[in-house]
Amino acid sequence: MKCHCGKTLKESKLEFRGFLISGFKCSNCGQELFNPYEVDKVRKALNKQVKARKIAHSLVITLPKPVASLVKISEGDVLQWLVSKNKLILQKASVA
Repeated sequence: MKCHCGKTLKESKLEFRGFLISGFKCSNCGQELFNPYEVDKVRKALNKQVKARKIAHSLVITLPKPVASLVKISEGDVLQWLVSKNKLILQKASVA
């Protein structure tokens, strides 16, 4: 595939809203072309809302499958959270 500058675009992983997705990048001018299917998948996953539910004495949220897939979280993974400026940040726990 050719870039607008005339050089060849190379297949590579590109960052889109904090996620690595497939696409093409020109090593000459730096132009990036994202895979539209993967861009759509990221956009849909980032625009979801979930409702907190009560189970016993805890609140529970579910992680939609598209979000879990994007961040590579699966059943049985250990997660950790951080609270920063009224935001809850959930991520895979570091393996010690």
